[in-house]
Amino acid sequence: MRAETFDLLLLDVWMPRMNGPAATIAIRSADGPNRTVPILAFTADYDIQRLGPEVTQCFDDVVGKPINAVDMLQKIAAHTD
Repeated sequence: MRAETFDLLLLDVWMPRMNGPAATIAIRSADGPNRTVPILAFTADYDIQRLGPEVTQCFDDVVGKPINAVDMLQKIAAHTD
C-alpha cells in the first residue's frame, strides 16, 4: 500500500486485527500513492447505514455480501476510468 499504486481497493468492513474503516483511515492519512484511490467496502451487514457514519463515510461505495457480480462490477466501473 505504501509502495505500489492501485486503481481501486476492496476492503472487508470486518477484518481481523484492523477493520476496514481503520485501514481506510490509515491509507487516507499516510503519505502513500493510494491516499486518494477509491475504496470499496465489502460487508454482510444487511443495513450498512446501521453501522454509523464513521463506517459508511470512510468508503467510496459498499458491496453487499453475498456478492452480486453485476452489482460489484458496476460499482468498480463507476469508480475507475
